[in-house]
Amino acid sequence: MTRLTARCALVLGLLALPAAALAQAAPQEPAAAARLPDAFSDETPPAVLEAEQARIARAETALRAQIAALQAGTPAYDGMTPGLAEAVRPQEAQVVQIIAGLGALQSIQHAGVENGAELFLVTFAAAPTQWIIGLDEEGRVGALLFRPAA
Repeated sequence: MTRLTARCALVLGLLALPAAALAQAAPQEPAAAARLPDAFSDETPPAVLEAEQARIARAETALRAQIAALQAGTPAYDGMTPGLAEAVRPQEAQVVQIIAGLGALQSIQHAGVENGAELFLVTFAAAPTQWIIGLDEEGRVGALLFRPAA
């Protein structure tokens, strides 16, 4: 196990919130009146695609803010739920040190959904990582964890 893997694994267990926080439901779009979905169509309705793109964009914006704050040396507690802030505070120095060791942020790419939260591949100068971020109804980060990319 590499040093980065061991350090991220330790932080991973500490930053993760209960599964219920990760299993939040995405906002539901109202159903169109007098229109039934075509069970034989592979097309996703445009309104669903727009809502998904907006959800991903909100998550990426929040993730970029959290990473920037960590790189600056202080987690963005004001953008976190109280529960996540409470989980991060005791390990702030270790998390900041790990993020600093990853080097400059190079790219962020959405990679899917994991347990109801957004999964991103985040590439830094020193290593690729995976980040999971879940937002609450007010847009605060309620779940945040990172790990080495597989």
